[in-house]
Amino acid sequence: MADKDATPATRSVAYNTMSPRWDLINSLLGGTEAMRAAGTALLPKHQEESDQSWSRRLLGATLLNMTELTLDMLAGKPFSEPVVLSKEEGTGDGTPFHEWAEDIDLQGNNLDVFARRWFRDGMAKGLSHVLVDMPRREEGVTPRTLADDRAEGVRPYTVHIPAESVIFMSGTMVAGREVLDHVRIAEAELVRDGWGEKLVERIRVLEPGLVQLWEKRTTNKRKEEWVKVEEWATDLDYIPLVTFYTDREGLGLAKPPLLDLGYMNVRHWQLDSDLNNIISVACFPMLAMSGVDSQETGGDGGLMRLGPNQILATRSEHGKFYYVEHTGAAIDTGEKKLRHLEEQMSAYGAQFLKEKPGDLKATVRALDTAEALSQLQAITLSFKDSVETVLAIMADWMSIAKAPSVEMDVDFGLSSPDETGWNAIDKARERRDISREAYITEMKRRGWLSDEYDEEEDKALIEQEAEDAMKAMAALDLDPAGGNPKPDPNNPQPKKAPSNEPNDA
Repeated sequence: MADKDATPATRSVAYNTMSPRWDLINSLLGGTEAMRAAGTALLPKHQEESDQSWSRRLLGATLLNMTELTLDMLAGKPFSEPVVLSKEEGTGDGTPFHEWAEDIDLQGNNLDVFARRWFRDGMAKGLSHVLVDMPRREEGVTPRTLADDRAEGVRPYTVHIPAESVIFMSGTMVAGREVLDHVRIAEAELVRDGWGEKLVERIRVLEPGLVQLWEKRTTNKRKEEWVKVEEWATDLDYIPLVTFYTDREGLGLAKPPLLDLGYMNVRHWQLDSDLNNIISVACFPMLAMSGVDSQETGGDGGLMRLGPNQILATRSEHGKFYYVEHTGAAIDTGEKKLRHLEEQMSAYGAQFLKEKPGDLKATVRALDTAEALSQLQAITLSFKDSVETVLAIMADWMSIAKAPSVEMDVDFGLSSPDETGWNAIDKARERRDISREAYITEMKRRGWLSDEYDEEEDKALIEQEAEDAMKAMAALDLDPAGGNPKPDPNNPQPKKAPSNEPNDA
């Protein structure tokens, strides 16, 4: 049954599921400022804690941002080498992709920079989108042809759509493949309004061959409603939106890879706040009294003065004043918990780089990767497919038969030199089971040789070293075969050294 209150801004069930996850990640990526702005959502009040005490505790908390550090480390690995387009037959100089790649979004960003941003957002949120758009043709003008677009340089471009901006997605199965049939994207623009500014909220509705733009307007009755302000047709019979998933759970659904780390980071934020509060309390010993009349010390509305020039006195023979100080045990326990949590968070990112045995896809074999995949490698291969889908849509916009493939670095997170995998390669070289070239290639793949390493130059140096060694042995009259002195031609079999054994005779 249709929801009578639904509007273009209505969110999908998938969006409402993902929204709390994105709120958590966005707060962490926003740093200490965003974490404080989240207030009690991420730093709850203690029972019976006053607003003033909680505010003091909040303003004293600082974030150790392990989530962002881990994200930047993982998201940067696939881009240790630039993203490049292939030059295979049918995608070379005859097509404009390599030129487009220098300004893929018409904002001055090349393909490598744009892809980095898209990949990082997907790693943070679990999914991220790219819309492949085309400049609109002016209405009332003579119909344009594809040749006109090419002649004037009108061409498709990419628009990165953050995960939380796509508020609704629906699809249907066509020939066993899920195809989008309706997408809604929330947009906001800050525009000048007289001497000030105002925020204009819009919803972009995408359907096959159709785009609509809706705006939130205030009616004469001061009621807000959504009004369709524009609508136009496109040349594509499908929605040109590409979604990159890290671990898809459904349409518009995915678990962010660092979500668990995010919860650990929030827990660290809370423990750090508690520990700071305990330290503040422990630094101020509390004055206690026993056997003292409150009237004597300024009680019942009076004022008790404390300070270096003040004297505390009582008429009671049993009265005494003393300080109660914190033992520090809670501080020690809190610090240990924080250190343990920090160790866990530090090790979290390494799990994405560990190789996981299993059958490889054909695409992985084609890339000649190891017979195991790390989680990050699998995510990177999925991202590579997404980028190639974007290029294919750009080709559709311009009726180009074939789009180029993408080359990305997936050779990372492999075993360290002292592990089984490398030992096997090392021994294979010792047995001459593999060539020197193959050995060098494997070392390059794992990043153990610098970018300046030149194999041919190194080979020449090795040959020169061997030649120099031969000359040195010749100068010393040594046998090249074993490095021992050459035998005397006049005495080919020198006498043995006298034996210390007793003579049988």
